Amino acid sequence: MSNNIQLNIHSRHLELDADWLEHVRERTLELDRFGNQIIAIDVEISHAKNRRQQSHAWHVEIRTRVDGHTILAQAESSDPERTFERARAVMESNLRRAARRHHWSRHGRKATMRVRDVLA
Repeated sequence: MSNNIQLNIHSRHLELDADWLEHVRERTLELDRFGNQIIAIDVEISHAKNRRQQSHAWHVEIRTRVDGHTILAQAESSDPERTFERARAVMESNLRRAARRHHWSRHGRKATMRVRDVLA
């Protein structure tokens, strides 16, 4: 885990307790395991109080700035923990896919090579 990642957690229309913020911080920093050279992660948690929209009242958006581009994951649900875990799972999938894009497999070779190392 890299310590130089800038992590920002924002909340809209609600106050979050310190224990849950620490949980969000720990789970979000675990995303730095695919070698994507993450620069910053922004987590935005919001809650709508409209009773007609209780099925998707919680909204979590995770933005990750990676080496020249931004990766986004969003989720909505009626439960804040479930919403955060869904958004985190989407972000993990997106980061895994982005890391795989930077590798080049040579049909049958056991080692993969980085594309930018081959082209340099």
